[in-house]
Amino acid sequence: APPVAPAPAPALSLQPCRLPGLATAVRCGTLARPLDPADPHGTQITLQVAVLPALARQPRPDPLLFLVGGPGQSAVELAATLQALVGPLGQQRDLVLVDQRGTGRSAPLRCPALEQPATAPLSQQLAGTEAQARALAACRQDLERLPGGRLTAYGTAQAAADLEAVRQALGVAQWNVIGVSYGTRLALELLRQQPQTVRRLVLDGVAPAGMGLPDAAEQDAQAALDGWLAACAADPACHQAHPRLGARWQAWLARLPQTFTLAHPLTGTLERVRLDAEQVAGLLRAPLYQPALAAGLPRAMEAAMAGRPDGLLGLAASLQGTDGGPGLYHGLHYAVVCQEDMAPLPTGARPGPLRRQYETLCRGWPTGAPPAPLPPSPAPVMLWAGGDDPVTPPRHALRVAQALGPKARLEVMTHGGHGLLSHPCVADRVRRFIQAPDEAAALRVSGALGAPPAGGSVPLTAVAWGSCSLGLPRPLPLTDGARPRQDTPPPTQPPAAAPR
Repeated sequence: APPVAPAPAPALSLQPCRLPGLATAVRCGTLARPLDPADPHGTQITLQVAVLPALARQPRPDPLLFLVGGPGQSAVELAATLQALVGPLGQQRDLVLVDQRGTGRSAPLRCPALEQPATAPLSQQLAGTEAQARALAACRQDLERLPGGRLTAYGTAQAAADLEAVRQALGVAQWNVIGVSYGTRLALELLRQQPQTVRRLVLDGVAPAGMGLPDAAEQDAQAALDGWLAACAADPACHQAHPRLGARWQAWLARLPQTFTLAHPLTGTLERVRLDAEQVAGLLRAPLYQPALAAGLPRAMEAAMAGRPDGLLGLAASLQGTDGGPGLYHGLHYAVVCQEDMAPLPTGARPGPLRRQYETLCRGWPTGAPPAPLPPSPAPVMLWAGGDDPVTPPRHALRVAQALGPKARLEVMTHGGHGLLSHPCVADRVRRFIQAPDEAAALRVSGALGAPPAGGSVPLTAVAWGSCSLGLPRPLPLTDGARPRQDTPPPTQPPAAAPR
């Protein structure tokens, strides 16, 4: 395929606008972009751009660029959340938000049949894979009939080329890039394409190209669950209340599918719902994203084995919104995942349940080539990983840090989940990293790492484990009726099978 390069960027006219949840004025505009960046005179789409101005009278010339997750979330729709996350950094620097092509108002790839409010009947929310695949196939056919419906044009490489065009149109020499979950993949691709335009790079919950989402997510979620089961076994009260929890759970899963009478966690409506092992696994993955929710799993698992899976539904529902908006633009999600995360399995490897689910859902969607290796980074990079993250655990961040070389700094929050920027310790480190006057000062923010070896790789012994520590919530049975404390949620609330 021809190299993806940004076309000369036309002028971007920003006008005052208002965004939900923001009390201050914002500047918004659109930028025309070729559907195929390698064909600047072909079909055009428009990108939605929003700039949240710095509070200072003379802001710094290097703004913040925040890249959100999914894939399939709209940065502009999350503007209020993202402004809160950057906090004091927004006083001195503009915050630039770009709706990635396929989301928001940037040639959105919506699948209305797959958009459900959290109050939708459980029978709809827990529809089987084949029913989802039929709805997704119909959506794909509708999208392909749109003027900008060439789905191969909605990958991470094209989105990164769009960002470079926005930078040129804004007249910015360099910017500080913050990526969360899938946004880390887009940030790394931007670094690959335009390394000299990135002043500092912050990656929270690293989901690199080539991770193979369905296969990795299954392995990583199981590792996170095993960690919680081990914590329960090591806690005298939890072990006494839930002896041999893991073994009994596996035996119960083997007896599925079964039909249960379930109370909707938000409406209280009773429904008869048939659950199989794959559906239960999806419900189990969701609370693992936040340790405060995962602490309630032992009791919820016991209740499920006693015929009452309502507790699992309640924990999973805690990660969902209730407004029924698009939330995730499913067309973009599958355009990216099916192209970039479904490489053939090694000879003799057997697909797991999540891989089989995505193989079914990706039928008819474009496929892509494996990614190129990451070159060393000329800019300082701060990588964050939660020690108990079920979808982007430290192993992915470590691989990226090793590729990025001497200017990469990986920090692991002990017992942290998915999405760490909302934690005060992490936010303070990120603020000092970006505000540091020079590269040497930025690299000293993660002083526990020491100097990487001359070869440029970052060995495991150089990772700052626990420099920002999150105390492990006790996995107790909670027989006193207490609810587990919820930390401030991460900026992206993931569905069970996406890295958001």
